[in-house]
Formats: sequence, structure tokens, C-alpha cells
Amino acid sequence: MKSFHSKAVAVPAVMSFAIAVILAGGNARAGAPSSAKQFVGRLIEGSGAACAQNPSTAPELLKPAEALPSVVGAGDARPGYVAPADPSAFRTEDSLVIEDPSLDAGGLDLAEVVHEVNDRVRLDVWVNGSMGYSSNTLLKSDNEVGGWVSWASVGLSLDVGDESALGLYYGVDLLGSVFQYDTRRASGGRNNTEPMLNAYVGMRGAKTNVRVSSMFRANQGNVVDYSDTQREQRRAQSRDYNITLSGQRQLAHGYLTGSYTIDNRDFAQGTGLNDSEGLLTDVAWFYRPGFAPKTDFGLGLRAGQFNTANNFDQTYVQPSIRTNYTFSRKTQVFSRIGYDLRNFDGVGSIGSTGSFVYELGSKWSPSPKTALQMSVYKDFSPSVVSGFENFNRAGLRSSFTYGLPWWELRLRLEGNYEHADYFSTVQNLVSTRADDYWLFGSSLSKTVPVTRFLDGDITTFYYYTTNDSTNQVNQFQDHFTGVRFGVTY
Repeated sequence: MKSFHSKAVAVPAVMSFAIAVILAGGNARAGAPSSAKQFVGRLIEGSGAACAQNPSTAPELLKPAEALPSVVGAGDARPGYVAPADPSAFRTEDSLVIEDPSLDAGGLDLAEVVHEVNDRVRLDVWVNGSMGYSSNTLLKSDNEVGGWVSWASVGLSLDVGDESALGLYYGVDLLGSVFQYDTRRASGGRNNTEPMLNAYVGMRGAKTNVRVSSMFRANQGNVVDYSDTQREQRRAQSRDYNITLSGQRQLAHGYLTGSYTIDNRDFAQGTGLNDSEGLLTDVAWFYRPGFAPKTDFGLGLRAGQFNTANNFDQTYVQPSIRTNYTFSRKTQVFSRIGYDLRNFDGVGSIGSTGSFVYELGSKWSPSPKTALQMSVYKDFSPSVVSGFENFNRAGLRSSFTYGLPWWELRLRLEGNYEHADYFSTVQNLVSTRADDYWLFGSSLSKTVPVTRFLDGDITTFYYYTTNDSTNQVNQFQDHFTGVRFGVTY
């Protein structure tokens, strides 16, 4: 990774509408861009550029960090809070600029440089190759097929501007992966090429931040990403895309947030799964009282609809109470507790349902090399496997990252559990399906400097997943282990 710092920013014409909205609110401050000669001169004067750490140490394919709000159970670590989003959609928090003057050829303090310029241009390029063995490549309940799979990924991320500073910011992320199985039976006829594109643009004013982001993925079912549960469709081929408009407005003693998301998933023919479209609106008001300056108390409302093949169209409303508590920079706690009111459209449907939903979580980072995250949740979703069925699910997600004192090794542990109860959306019909899903993962990584601008990375990993279901067809178990080598510029 190489970071370039400059005051020069190009403003695409397609972003003029977003700019006009912010300027009309009196929150944006326009600045005259520097010339290209000034940009080059600043680079020469700096005598170098700052390096970054390696990308994620997890073995999986890097994926957009922005979870789809319309996917039940997935969401920001602080629900209802439109925090400054990570523009590096295919990178994780490990890919941050190292504020170490010794890594800069000119001996410059990166913190001082950041304060001296208005905008930042950042380019990350990485290549990695991996090989692993899966004991059940198709996640079948019977006739399991084990096999070796190797894959190579190439990624590029370009970020312009800084979302934490006033003005325009935008970026684009590209990722391409190619998979190869040792036998045709293990591949299951899946396409071996998976492209992914993510883009965003936003404008921050003195009190207002507006952001538009979008994602497209040609998902071929070569899933080696275990960050999401995906009980029903881990090996399904589909075309996934979404677009989200979000915003935040600072108030005297709190803030307002809002977002609108369109999320589509079209499964390939022959998978037998139900295409789905989700629309989600989320608004919330948070108040920070003077007697509790570290706590945000909020009222929120989620409303949307699911249009799923082989099921009734569904609309829902979720009023909720939300809190965000920041004990310190090292410890944060959040909560969202609400009630789901859902209506099923169509003759013969069950009409409507109602039930409590929640999401509670915390993050603890005692040091830059250590982080512990944990959350529990309960929510609802239409099934993409069964016709005219929904499921309510409750679960736990946890992860732990630790920098070991030996040889600069990094350890990461993950553990997830989810219980799902299915119910029929057709009147007078009963579903007896219930699932219990477990995941345990671990990885051990080490960064190996190659040159001034190149960092190598070696990772070994192991993941175990199992789904126990009262429906025999939906049961599976898989052991997946392997090694990955990567290079980051």
C-alpha cells in the first residue's frame, strides 16, 4: 500500500447533486483545488510516502465491510448510527496507515502531514494466493464430497478525500478472484471467476454528512468467507447488488441518522432458491444528556418490505429504543430493543405477526493489537430455501484478535451460534423445521516485509461449521483448513 497526500481533488460531475444538497444547508465549505504541479511538488518535498499494514489476516475472501441492512441480523456494530463508514470495502481495520515516522523516507510525522492537508488520496493494491481443503465442498447432508481448492485474488482500492474532514470524499474498490478445485465433482459445476465492485461518494459539512454507496458481486458460490452466517445459501450462485443512501445531522445535544437501502439477490437457475428483494428505511434520533455525556439515548424506527419468490410479500415496522455508551476509546457498548409488526399480503396468508427483536453488543480494544467483539441478536427473515416460510432467529457472534509476543504473530478466533425456528406464512399450515448453526474459526498470521513498499503476509487457518436441522436435507458439516500467501503494495 502506498498513500499519497495532496490538496488536489477532482470533483466528478455526477456528484454535483449531492454537493448542491449540502451547500444548500450551509454546511459545506468550498476550497480551491491545487494544481497538478503543486501536487507533484508536495510529493517531492515529502521525500516518500507512508506504508500500511497488511490486509485482513482472515483466510476468507475479502468482502464489503458494509453489511446489508436488509439482511436480518446483519448491520453496523452500532445500529441506527451512521458512523463514518470504512471506505475500504474490501479491507479491514488492519489496513490502516501506520503513524510511524521511521517508515517514512523523509522522517515526516504522518499525523502532522494529515493536519496540514485538506484531502487524502490513497491507493491500495494487493495480490494473494491460497490453498485449502474442505471436507464437504457442496455442504451436502449426505454423499459428502471433500476436495482441495486453490484461489487467487487481486484487489485495488482508491479513496479520495477524508470522511472525517469537511468536503467531498469518494472511492472505488475492485476485487477479482479465480478458484480451482482438484476434481469436477468437488466444484459442483460452479463458475470459477468471481468479480466484485464497490463504490461510494459522500459530502461532509459542518454538521451534516451524506453518503451514497453501492455494491455488485457475481457470487459463484465459492464461499470461503465465514464472517456472515448464511445458513441457507452458503454455496449458492447468485447476483447480489445493493445501493444505500445514508445521512447524519449533528444537533446541539445529539444527532439524527437515516438510511434507505435497496438490496437484491437473484439466484442462478437450477439452485431452487427464491430470489429476493428488500427495501429498508431506518431513522433514529439520539440525545446526549448533560448528566451522562458518554451515553446516547435514542428512539428509532425501521420500516420496509420483502418481496421473495414463492412467498407472500411482506411489509414490516420496527419501533425501537436504542443506546450507545462509550466508556472510553477502548470500550463501547450498544443496544437496540424493539418490536416487529409484520403484515403478509395475499389471500390465504397468516395476515400479521408481532414479536420482540433486539441487538446488543460491545467492543473492547485495550491495545492496538488486541480487540474483543461480541453481540447477541434476534430478528426475522423470509426463507430463500423453503416456499411460504419465514424464520425467526436468535444468535451470538464473537471475535477476538490478539498480537502474540512471539515473532510478531497475530491470532484471530471467531465463534458464532444461531438458532432458527421456521413457521409457515400460509394460514392453518405448520412448519416443524428448526436449525442450530455453529461456527468456530481460528487463524495465525505473520507479516514479512519484502521491500519499502511491499509487505508479504502468511496465514494459516481452520474453520469448522455445522448445521443441525430437523429437516435432514438442510443438515451439513464442514472442516476447512489451509494457508494463504499475500503481497500488499
